[in-house]
Amino acid sequence: MVRLILPPLAPPKWLFGPAWGLLYILLGIYCANLSFVKNNRHILYTYMYVQLTLNIFWTVVFFSFSNFLFATIMIVVMDILVMAIIWIDRRPIKLLLVPYLLWLLFATYLSVSVLVLN
Repeated sequence: MVRLILPPLAPPKWLFGPAWGLLYILLGIYCANLSFVKNNRHILYTYMYVQLTLNIFWTVVFFSFSNFLFATIMIVVMDILVMAIIWIDRRPIKLLLVPYLLWLLFATYLSVSVLVLN
């Protein structure tokens, strides 16, 4: 197993499970409420499910393939898609995505840092 050089703000490993557990609950609530969207329904569905697909494959690309460049590109696309969702969706429920976006931005910092340091 290759040891990665981690950036100074890398969180402890135990934090990832609880953080993702909470984030997936918030994402699930948001996604369950997509069926109530009146305007821009198709684009919101598309952006949400593309970014969720990227999220799933990011783990494989980053950890299994150690392709830090492609993983970084993927997470930047996720950032953009989630920001677009928050911008486009006029419903207050979009605020459930803010913690996810903040975590993604932090994960982007980690991904870019691992790319640069390794």
